[in-house]
Amino acid sequence: MRRILTASLLLPVLVAVAGCETTVVQQRAVVAPRPQGVEGRWAATAGPVPYTANFAGGRFSSVEDRTGAVLAEGTYSVAGPGQVRIDYNRPNGEKLAANCNQSGDRMACASSTGATFDLVRI
Repeated sequence: MRRILTASLLLPVLVAVAGCETTVVQQRAVVAPRPQGVEGRWAATAGPVPYTANFAGGRFSSVEDRTGAVLAEGTYSVAGPGQVRIDYNRPNGEKLAANCNQSGDRMACASSTGATFDLVRI
């Protein structure tokens, strides 16, 4: 009798457990696509003032990291594989240009004044 009582009490529990579904939630890390070409943010590797350069949709700008002051604004164009031309103005109205050689996440540039600067993708 005791076995029948125990079985009759366990049967509804077993049926209830069998009816439960377990859901496994998988979370995937969302990884932003890596910028292509020159598009994106770049950091200066040297110089008297640390700054960040932004290249987006043909527009170029650079800002001082510490203060956020605009250092230059202008346009850029891709002149060929790994070749970028930047035409920019400084806040004082000075118009300059730079030719850059891009290799992956590094860019080596020479301005129309003869100054050189290097950028790395961030």
